[in-house]
Amino acid sequence: MARMYPQPLPADVLDNPYREAEIEVYERLRTQLPDDYVCYYSRPWLGLHPNGEEKDGEADFVVAHPARGFLTIEVKGGTVRREEVTERWTSTNRLRITNVIKDPVRQARESKYELLKKFKQQPGWNKRFVTARYGVILTDSAKPDSDLGPGMPLRLFLFGEQLKYLREWVDARLAAPGDASDTPGLGLGEDGMRALHEMLAGRIELRPSLARGFRNDHRQIERLTADQVDILDMFDGTNRMAIAGGAGTGKTILAMEKAARLSEAGHRTLLTCYNAPLGRYLERITAEVPLLQTGSFHAFCDRLRREAGIAISGEGQHFLDQLPAALEAAVAKRPELRFDAIIVDEGQDFKEEWIELLERCLNNPETGCFYVFYDDNQRLYDRRGRAIAGIPTSPLHLIRNFRNTRSIHGVAKNWYAGRMTRAIGPEGTPVEWIATDKGKGGATALEELLQNLLNRHGLAPGSIAVLTAESTRGHPIIHGGRIAGIEVTDANEPHSDRLIFDTVRRFKGLERPAIILIDADELIDAELTYVGLSRASIYLAVLGPSSDLLRLRAER
Repeated sequence: MARMYPQPLPADVLDNPYREAEIEVYERLRTQLPDDYVCYYSRPWLGLHPNGEEKDGEADFVVAHPARGFLTIEVKGGTVRREEVTERWTSTNRLRITNVIKDPVRQARESKYELLKKFKQQPGWNKRFVTARYGVILTDSAKPDSDLGPGMPLRLFLFGEQLKYLREWVDARLAAPGDASDTPGLGLGEDGMRALHEMLAGRIELRPSLARGFRNDHRQIERLTADQVDILDMFDGTNRMAIAGGAGTGKTILAMEKAARLSEAGHRTLLTCYNAPLGRYLERITAEVPLLQTGSFHAFCDRLRREAGIAISGEGQHFLDQLPAALEAAVAKRPELRFDAIIVDEGQDFKEEWIELLERCLNNPETGCFYVFYDDNQRLYDRRGRAIAGIPTSPLHLIRNFRNTRSIHGVAKNWYAGRMTRAIGPEGTPVEWIATDKGKGGATALEELLQNLLNRHGLAPGSIAVLTAESTRGHPIIHGGRIAGIEVTDANEPHSDRLIFDTVRRFKGLERPAIILIDADELIDAELTYVGLSRASIYLAVLGPSSDLLRLRAER
């Protein structure tokens, strides 16, 4: 199968009846083209308007191959016409609604030339010639007997009844002769594929700038609003600040934003958290940000004590217990390892002495920047440590939930006590409460649920996490490293083609579009319940005995 970007398609595309033709072509490209093809859906030339609408100049699809070049494709559904006198193009859908459309051939051709022009300006590209073609797919139109005009030969088009031959058409378009500087077989090569990906996916899906890009990197539901950014702007001259909010209110995003701003301003900055998988995620997403170190607290301690040559022995918890002292010894031995600014996420999980130790890791504890983001769920964290309590608290509480749909937020809020948050996203699918036993029936129910999410709803395995309050080691639902025949990974090493299977505790601070909580009878601890019910952005299912489902969903 071809590699697709984005994968899966966003819900606003899948739910839009005017995108049916594009969705069909997306699926056919994904299934018919081999895995050495890479396909990009909906690529604007110039980006987006501030209100989120696309500017003129968009390629419906860009199909790239290292040995053949790239092809821009325009897709039109319905009955397509070009009027004789005005030369106006229209499309009539199945509801007999007629819309004026742009010339699809001109759109595809302009997309080719505009993208080719920008591609040649990409860093790392050696400016050699490449094969670039364009084409049009008319999903509901029958093939005519002759060309549509001098500039519209039939070879440019793929018609409805020919969709099953889409791979052959793509191959033929890239093999078609062009002018003297655009001959077939001038492939992109591996360096060209990387440059094209950086241009297409980087411009739209990755970071447009180091600080701002964090807000657009991976979330579709959780995103920063102007009001949230204003919180950071408001305290731009404040060096010490503690900012509170419940699950899903964007604390981690704000922490990353603050850390990126500081590093871009030339400050040696640390962004740390408590949870190891969250620390690994922060490391991956900030890998290219200069002057910024990230990671979990214990991983950070271990990294700096190694740099300073501080040796410790032992393993397991004994090893972890020695790391804070090793960190203090490291910065005492090598003061240059200290930081100008330190940002702490998950502050409610830090011991008081750890917070105090981190403050001593500043070059100047009096004037250095020190921010702590923490969850103030009084049901769980009824008393902040004195170290956090000594930091000025933001008068603006994070109360808007950006992560969860309203349905999911309505369940998770039962386990939250404090300044109430409110969900501002869509209502979403109701939470599914599936009564199962602990044996074969539970495994069968999980398998059916996974197959439904993957096959009917089109979710990628990597967008789903199955979480348990038990240990995952030796869990009965795992067979040969698979659940229901699907390969799994843990939260440390997410992969788009693998289902995440991990514990609720290790998944703290992370999220996925779809979460399946199993072993509901083991969700006794209030903190684990709060964490587990708040990890999903769009879909949540809870599996377990009926009595435990009633307990978890009850108003508290």
